[in-house]
Amino acid sequence: ERQWREWVDNKFIHVISPNIYSTLKQSLNTMHWFSKVGDWDEIFPWYQRWIFVYFGAIAMRVLAIYLKKKYHLNDNVRISLYECGNEWINAIGDKDFH
Repeated sequence: ERQWREWVDNKFIHVISPNIYSTLKQSLNTMHWFSKVGDWDEIFPWYQRWIFVYFGAIAMRVLAIYLKKKYHLNDNVRISLYECGNEWINAIGDKDFH
């Protein structure tokens, strides 16, 4: 179990953000989704939501670019995500997963 926690911390987690925020449009859609499901319209005034959504989308897109370079992810970051999934599936093999 420790091995897989370390694998998630050191490898898998760095592939998630570049996949969620792989384009500015995806980043913006994600931030709008956070605003909707987080009921930000009930918590924050419109101008704060606007700042959170638009600046947050830009910040997360920049982070995704940084992570892609730092961890040498594939140009198509979805391939890196699939490689991580395959690595985990191959390691599990025929063992029971709980």
